[in-house]
Amino acid sequence: MPRYTIEWTEEEKQLFEHLIHLYKEDIHAISQHIHTKTYKQIQKYYRNNNQIFTLNGITQTQIDAYSTTLIQLLSQYEEESANELVQLRWLQRQLQKNQYELNIIETTIQKTNNVLLQQQNKIQQLIKNNQFIGEVLQKRQQ
Repeated sequence: MPRYTIEWTEEEKQLFEHLIHLYKEDIHAISQHIHTKTYKQIQKYYRNNNQIFTLNGITQTQIDAYSTTLIQLLSQYEEESANELVQLRWLQRQLQKNQYELNIIETTIQKTNNVLLQQQNKIQQLIKNNQFIGEVLQKRQQ
């Protein structure tokens, strides 16, 4: 029959800490592995040292729940980020396409302006020629 002691040895404390992380708050499961303590002793030790096994008053179960929530949020964030990245790449391609089309339009406008400038020069030359012809005709009629 195992010998039950009231004082906890360092070895028992370490075993308890390991088991509390493994089994969370399941004192019954923990008591199956610590043969030198009764269920009541283990339960009392847990209650008396509860702050040691919690983080800022949060139990391991709560930490696990928060961790699960954080993992889900991270997964959702990664999925949203991936979707946003796809959208960003699509927008970048659209921007490149628009810039290419804008370059074509600008080139067309420049060519059109050059043609119009040439046409304007020709018209001005024709006007000068007509004025010259008009002056010559007036001089002949006089």
